Amino acid sequence: TAARMGGDEFVVIATGLGTTNGLAAYKAKAIAEKITTLLSGPCQIDGHDLCITASVGISVFPAPDKGVDDILMQADSAMYRAKAARCNVIKFFLPHMQDAADERLHLNMEIREALANDQFELYYQPQVNNSGTIVGAEALLRWNHPQRGLVMPGTFLEVAEETGIMQDIGQWVLRKACQQIKAWTATGLLSGSHMVSVNISGKEIVAPGFVEKVRRALRETEADPHHLGIELTESSLVPSGRDIVQK
Repeated sequence: TAARMGGDEFVVIATGLGTTNGLAAYKAKAIAEKITTLLSGPCQIDGHDLCITASVGISVFPAPDKGVDDILMQADSAMYRAKAARCNVIKFFLPHMQDAADERLHLNMEIREALANDQFELYYQPQVNNSGTIVGAEALLRWNHPQRGLVMPGTFLEVAEETGIMQDIGQWVLRKACQQIKAWTATGLLSGSHMVSVNISGKEIVAPGFVEKVRRALRETEADPHHLGIELTESSLVPSGRDIVQK
């Protein structure tokens, strides 16, 4: 929802930005950046190119004991701090929100570098039946960060999904798992009904061409499809169940 408050001041209300303040702050900043970029394009009036800059203040809600007026005052205060800094600046009312948004932006850049520099690894967790016999394995993604060491997926997968790079990561995971299936089949470690399971996110499964990506990974690695399992979370089945079942 966008509204003009008066003069040259406008308010944009964005909802459903995430379940955590960090994610909400990151997505709010992304929206603000898109707005400033769109406004910065030159407008031609009477033969003159006129450029507009925007100073943006952001307040994240809901907040304890804060009403509508409080939220607007916080955003207004942040906007004036942005104006005082310089043109085309984005400021949060709470400094730690700024830090959270900046951290997620930095993490997004690092994730892309990790994929390009082959910093991801797959660990395989054995799956056993009630008699203790191994019946398969689950492929678990880990990030071997050059400075932070081994990074667990809970730290970066949410950002990867929100920024769209999750599909590329998912394709990498699928291909690596298929390569491992091929290798284990050749040595006899995988046989019969043994299966290696790969977790697939909801955004991956609903994307066009998902089935062909799986087929291509199997074809190029020559992995036996009977040993590949695709695991979905319950949330993946919510948006378009019939289509997902067909895939």
